[in-house]
Amino acid sequence: MADQHIDQDETRIYGAHTASKIRTLVVGLVPVFDPALQHLAKEIEIATAAVATAVSSARGTDTVLRKGVKSKATALASAVGVLGRFSKHLGAHEANTLDRKAFFPADGTAKGAGTTPPRVVLALTHLSAEIKKKAHPLSDRAHWLDEVTTALDNLSPVVARAESARTERRLLTPEVERARQAWLLVYKASRCAVECVLRLTGKLDQLSLVFHDLAVPAAAKVTEVPAAPSPPVS
Repeated sequence: MADQHIDQDETRIYGAHTASKIRTLVVGLVPVFDPALQHLAKEIEIATAAVATAVSSARGTDTVLRKGVKSKATALASAVGVLGRFSKHLGAHEANTLDRKAFFPADGTAKGAGTTPPRVVLALTHLSAEIKKKAHPLSDRAHWLDEVTTALDNLSPVVARAESARTERRLLTPEVERARQAWLLVYKASRCAVECVLRLTGKLDQLSLVFHDLAVPAAAKVTEVPAAPSPPVS
């Protein structure tokens, strides 16, 4: 597997494995290199933790987004219901006493108002303004003004929160990628140092024991390192 193919979730697996193997299999082979190897093992752990933090933050925002979408669906269904009931209420009035298009400008029906969140918010806002006009001989004015206002109050902030969550998610995604790229830089640097020690000691064939990505196919999605302990470098 090429370094660049390690994704943000795999950094946790490879990071912990490599830091551990550097300390247990490579440190001590050429003592003069040991301080550098210990330093790199620690740097891998720090970089791994940084990716985990970025991923956790991004996924936390995804949770907020999913909750926002669910809340929006509930509020939207309720608001569309208000539009439909109000349309039926208009139909209960005596013929020619109300102009339906004054309340539903598109075609005089609730269906014509649309069902997307922006269209419904606009339709409710328009209804609120029309209901308040005393020139309309509308029955149950106070009741319908309350229903429309409540639907509008419930839907508007949920739509706004969902859009805010999407914006935040877009901003977090590059953060995850930057953390992953920083991790890759440390990982590659560590491989150079370990390769140097293994070459000097004639054990280069053991490199994949420390860097497990070298032991798996490029297309593989790694979810764990082998459960069995790696054989010692000899």
